[in-house]
Amino acid sequence: MQILDRLFGPKVDNFERSLNRLSLRQSVLTGNLANVDTPGYKRRDVDFAIELKQAESGLPGLPTDQLGGVKVDPGAISVSDNGVDMEAEVFDLGENEIRYQTMSQMTRGYFRGLKNVIREGR
Repeated sequence: MQILDRLFGPKVDNFERSLNRLSLRQSVLTGNLANVDTPGYKRRDVDFAIELKQAESGLPGLPTDQLGGVKVDPGAISVSDNGVDMEAEVFDLGENEIRYQTMSQMTRGYFRGLKNVIREGR
């Protein structure tokens, strides 16, 4: 099993980490939409740049704050003074959904390819 983990583990781990991050971002963005009219609420988002730097440096994915990579956007401007712009959130949700679907298709394709190799192309 150690050989298989070394061969396939890093790729599968990357797929898993990407899908988990996109799921987290979806939850955070829907939370922003749910609080669009809540006074004092601050917009939140997932900071992928920090995750990318951690991955490039080889460090484990440590949370950047108490929210586990979710950052509060203190400078956002909106109609309700809480930093949440409904149109921007809906746009971000759509973009995130497309990224999630693409990553899911890439993951399926990877496993489909492995299955094809195991069956020797039959």
